[in-house]
Amino acid sequence: MIYYRLLTTLFLVSGVYAADTATHYKEICANCHGDDGMANDAFMSIALKPVADIVKDLKGYRDNELDKYGMGIVMTGRVENMSDEDIRKMAEYVHSLKK
Repeated sequence: MIYYRLLTTLFLVSGVYAADTATHYKEICANCHGDDGMANDAFMSIALKPVADIVKDLKGYRDNELDKYGMGIVMTGRVENMSDEDIRKMAEYVHSLKK
């Protein structure tokens, strides 16, 4: 099952970045980070992070230069085809989830 999910995720991300950032987040990110960006595990809670930090992290993962908590390979597979603009939009969306 995990193998199937990974293949599905890689397929979705490997093509064109989803034009709808919210849909992309819900399909690709929410499984680990939660619908509201406030996962139960502190290291996966991202909604309270400043936009600039989210952008920096996503670019680091995309460029295969970041491996926080040993999640580099997983995160790289999810963001490797995102443009700088896609990353900015995602960071703004994630930050907007905070309560």
